[in-house]
Amino acid sequence: MKLLFPKDPHQAQVDGVYWHEAQAAYNTGFEQLLLDYDELQAYNVARAVRDVPYHDREQDALYRGWFLTHDQYAALYEALLSRGLRLLHDPTTYALCQHLPRHLETIKAHTPRTVWLELERKPVNYDALMTLLLPFGGSAVIVRDYARSAKYSWAEACYIASSSNRLSVERTVTRLREIYPKLEGGLVFREYVELATVAQTAPRYAPLVHEYRLVFFDGMLLDTWHYWDVENVAPNPPDLAPFMSLLKDFPARFVSMDIAERADGTWLVLHLGDAQAAAQPVQAHDETPEAYAARLSSFYQALKRAVS
Repeated sequence: MKLLFPKDPHQAQVDGVYWHEAQAAYNTGFEQLLLDYDELQAYNVARAVRDVPYHDREQDALYRGWFLTHDQYAALYEALLSRGLRLLHDPTTYALCQHLPRHLETIKAHTPRTVWLELERKPVNYDALMTLLLPFGGSAVIVRDYARSAKYSWAEACYIASSSNRLSVERTVTRLREIYPKLEGGLVFREYVELATVAQTAPRYAPLVHEYRLVFFDGMLLDTWHYWDVENVAPNPPDLAPFMSLLKDFPARFVSMDIAERADGTWLVLHLGDAQAAAQPVQAHDETPEAYAARLSSFYQALKRAVS
């Protein structure tokens, strides 16, 4: 199994954001290849994979990098196939992991009420949208596209205090589409649930909540990542038993699951994701470089065993 990391824009090495992770993977025995993420973002796919050698026989590969849209991932998948590399997930499976409406049935019993409107670049029919929102009864909702939210623009492009306030809905959706001109799939609206916070932020940002990312391979838990590094807040993961069986029959191999604590102390699933594009927590404020390296090494050792 070969790993593909984003390359540094200025030199032939792994981008600095992924340097420590790539070092841990290398020390575990993974062969690494570089791709140009900026060129991939611009859909210059041939240039994005220009440093990937051709292989005489097909080999398996795994992407470890930043978020890719479904179209970008599909283009990368085909470009790598032409060089003899097959990514772990095909584009359909990537979309299953990344697009909430596609995997909602898997987590439905553990996640807030969710509705969606297929859209991409089409104009919004607000009459139809307001009808779609009626089951929320005017309560607060959050809006996102199929694969991502604008939580760093929480007050203006994510949170809607009243789902029956058409002006607020239109204003928030308009701002979301300014941030993401090409939506992934369409609009997703979710019941707003008060979550346990670990730190307050500026009002325009989403509060930091007690959240973990679980990483699975072939349905088995590989690792648990504490999502936010907050001083004086020690990691305290919940009982994971309720979540362990959710992916037993899920048709994807490398999957992330984000879970969060409600204000009442119970836990819910936020969404799934393709773990190829799931970010590792950075070095914590109280974590020594040696402990950080050991944490990354432990993850890649588990991944190495899983893919062997």
